[in-house]
Amino acid sequence: MSEAELKEILNMDFADFPDPVRIRGSGKRGRRRKRIAQDLYREFAKIDNGLALLNFITKYGRLTDEEGGDDVEELLAQARVMRRDIAWADKHKRHPGGAVFDLGAMVSLNLRTGRITRTVFPRTLLQALWLQFVYTPIGAGKLLKCKYCDEEFWAGPGTKRRADAKFCSPKCQVLFNSLKRSNPQLEKRK
Repeated sequence: MSEAELKEILNMDFADFPDPVRIRGSGKRGRRRKRIAQDLYREFAKIDNGLALLNFITKYGRLTDEEGGDDVEELLAQARVMRRDIAWADKHKRHPGGAVFDLGAMVSLNLRTGRITRTVFPRTLLQALWLQFVYTPIGAGKLLKCKYCDEEFWAGPGTKRRADAKFCSPKCQVLFNSLKRSNPQLEKRK
């Protein structure tokens, strides 16, 4: 199939096809774990046709783990929804509600604090892009990690915490300072 024929197929309206059009591979070998670019979800949200989707998948890998391949129409719909949600968040300075994703989670015990820590693992690139959107600060707020319990919290304008906050709550600050007084080695740590 020539490149011109491929472009023509990928720019068609996929609703006319009796079966879903799927992209089966990414052109990359093997499965590698890697960090994704900071605002990759915004690049995904700009996708508005099959050729742009194919280029994205070729560059970054498959978006889902469907056996039959990535469903082009479904992914174009996801890009439209993400584009709409980004515009809403930019306008209202908060995330829209309602989305629920099936994500893997790991629970571990922090030995220093005795608290349970939750970690979320997306199974697909599409889930990672949605998580990236959700965890990206809206407006001037930023996501920080508590110095005591390692929980993430929002700080800065529009939140309940100062921009230079080091703790997620006053309780964690008191516990950290108490621990620091009883263990001078903590003061040297960052």
